[in-house]
Amino acid sequence: MSKEKDIVEKFGRDRVPQFLSIADFMSVTKTSLSTVNRKIKAEEIPFTRLGKRILIPASFLKELEDKALRSVKTREGETNG
Repeated sequence: MSKEKDIVEKFGRDRVPQFLSIADFMSVTKTSLSTVNRKIKAEEIPFTRLGKRILIPASFLKELEDKALRSVKTREGETNG
């Protein structure tokens, strides 16, 4: 199941958020809190603060998906070439 479908299932088609909480991001990406915190600190995951809350742009999930697809295509090209 794609990450976008996970979000749609949780929030509904008309309510897909622009930002995800750390808990929602962890749920969709199946990553641990320590990994997310480490990647935020290393500036590998974009975020914004709203008071004490850390919010991750939902568009970052699309970037991750695109990066993964490019990686797969590169590997396929190496094995076929």
